[in-house]
Amino acid sequence: MRFQDQIVSATQRAVESIFRTARAMPADKLSWKPMENGRTVLDQLQEVSSAASFFSAVLEKKADPKIPPEKFQELRQKRQSWDTLDKCEAACKENTDKLFGQIRALSDADLGTKVKFDGNPREFTLADVAMFHQTHVNYHIGQINYIQTLYGDTDNH
Repeated sequence: MRFQDQIVSATQRAVESIFRTARAMPADKLSWKPMENGRTVLDQLQEVSSAASFFSAVLEKKADPKIPPEKFQELRQKRQSWDTLDKCEAACKENTDKLFGQIRALSDADLGTKVKFDGNPREFTLADVAMFHQTHVNYHIGQINYIQTLYGDTDNH
């Protein structure tokens, strides 16, 4: 199996898991903030659903897409229109499917291409970038699991 196919498969499982986990929550807990500086589950799902677009743009350009601050704010506002679990899931599916197309289009030689992002001292390979969405989703699964424990849900979802 090619690396590209493996990361698509792992990312598909992570995306399915985050929405299964969120769907196990009572509806009123999706917008619950467990503490003043905490984030809601819905906010985290909005972020996850939009982030795939950025990763896709990096893979398409094989470089930092250098999103201007005003465009970044526009994208942030757009994701806030995904104000339900269903809207987040639909946006995530659409954006993740585009990302999968970019991942599958990478040649094995492309995987070693290095990308540097403004403001970050590290360089990343396109193989790293191909894994970012899966890693990002898994991080947010953990955050959602933590919120679940705060209201007493300790079941595996």
